[in-house]
Amino acid sequence: MKIKFPHSICLRAAILLPMLTAMWVNGQTTGSTPAKQGSTVFNFDKLARKTTQVGERRDVADLPTTTLEKFECHISTLLPGRMSHPPHHHAQEEFIILKEGTLDVFINGKVQRVGPGSLFFFASNDMHNVTNVGETGVRREILNTPTVTCANLEGHVTTLNPGEIPHLPHHHPDEELVVVKEGLMQATIKGIAEPVAGPGSIFFYASNDEHGMKNVGNTPASYYVFRIITAATPKVASN
Repeated sequence: MKIKFPHSICLRAAILLPMLTAMWVNGQTTGSTPAKQGSTVFNFDKLARKTTQVGERRDVADLPTTTLEKFECHISTLLPGRMSHPPHHHAQEEFIILKEGTLDVFINGKVQRVGPGSLFFFASNDMHNVTNVGETGVRREILNTPTVTCANLEGHVTTLNPGEIPHLPHHHPDEELVVVKEGLMQATIKGIAEPVAGPGSIFFYASNDEHGMKNVGNTPASYYVFRIITAATPKVASN
């Protein structure tokens, strides 16, 4: 039997903390007898961060305790639109608390949407997985209208949590101006990573140039975005 006790899940990411596990094979415990986990504090900011195909992972603990054959804990972050893994099942039971964001939780063919503070439990051998269906960070619209000199001027403010991206690298005919308000951002232009830029920095994305951005700091990053269309703007995106 394996028991997992997740402490939290963070989205725009998502954070999964499965904490308690005990593994048996053919009625016998596996592996040698390691030292037991004692009382401690696991500081999130000091946990090593590893990049995964769907986001990030921080390993917390993997030891027995006085009452458990095994205490296993890790923190996983899901990128927007990504799932933790394809639906699967295992003998271990799993209990999860959603810290922030929005998840679609799949259990035995049924999908339920849950928000921050929700709890869900995967019983032994039930098919399950989770998918991050929330948006990345917070977006506040400023304007989206024609002006005397622009066919259209669209502006918004975006706030990203650490490690988040607003979207995958993409391109569009309209040109884009980004002003960093706070935090540390890194842009990629035509596949090349630009130097990390802080408050007051300006990114300009020319028409149809591929670009992307990421919050590479340890605090939320906010920035203003202005997308500009004039009579000279190409009508369609180039390849």
